Amino acid sequence: GDRRAGRSTPRILIEEPPEWTPEKIKKLRNSLRVSQSGLANLLAVATETVSAWEQGVNEPSGLARRALQILAMSPQVIEKLPGIAIKKWLEKNY
Repeated sequence: GDRRAGRSTPRILIEEPPEWTPEKIKKLRNSLRVSQSGLANLLAVATETVSAWEQGVNEPSGLARRALQILAMSPQVIEKLPGIAIKKWLEKNY
C-alpha cells in the first residue's frame, strides 16, 4: 500500500465483472424495458454494439460488463444519472 506518515492504504480486491451471454443481455434490457437504442444510450455505446452483443457477434468489454452488472444489481442507478436529457429519456423509456 501507499505509505504516508506511517499509514498504509488498504487494498480492495474486487472480482472481475461477470460474463454476459447474449441471452442475459437481452433479459436485462427487457427487464429495464428499454430498446437496444435505449440500452446503448445508457452505456454510451452504439446501438449496433448492443445488437452485436445480443447476436453473439461480439462480447462486451470489461468496462461494459461492469456497467451491465451495476445496472442489473441496481437499476435505480439510471435515475441518478445527471442531466435534463436523462429525465426526458426516463419519461420515454423507463
